[in-house]
Amino acid sequence: MALKTTDILPEYKEKYFNQAKEVLKNLKECSERYHSMDNLYDVDGLEQVKRDMGGYLENLGEHFARVKRYKTMGDYLEEHRKAIKSEAIDRIVLNSRQDESVDKISQNQAEKIVYNSDYYKQRLDMLLQIKGFFSKIEIMYERYVDVMNNIRQSVSMCKKDPNFKPIDDVEE
Repeated sequence: MALKTTDILPEYKEKYFNQAKEVLKNLKECSERYHSMDNLYDVDGLEQVKRDMGGYLENLGEHFARVKRYKTMGDYLEEHRKAIKSEAIDRIVLNSRQDESVDKISQNQAEKIVYNSDYYKQRLDMLLQIKGFFSKIEIMYERYVDVMNNIRQSVSMCKKDPNFKPIDDVEE
């Protein structure tokens, strides 16, 4: 049976991952539109990118707020990692007591071999993937806030430029 993210974080639904991925994709498209704009004085185009990006950025902010609660001491999901390790140790000890063919394993012995247990390794791998995704949300949120500030600055500079003429007024 394949491990799912809800096995690690039952309260963080799969729909949140999917929504965040979609928002990141849309923000990337907005950012690419802004960075590929050829016409310096396309204030209408800049305003449209700003509006689109503003909505997506607000949505990403909601996802960022949702994942920030999993960050303690500068790291995501550290408490969950500790819980997974503890569960794995308990399982090792319990399984050794139930299996008559093996010697009983103490808590101290289990702590030494926990890192080799499939239970622990599978969950830790999933946890690391989730941590990576949460870090990506944080980093991309900060990055897109910077892009949004650049867009605002571009709009402001265009409007203040004495040579500014709306696109429709430019002679070809």
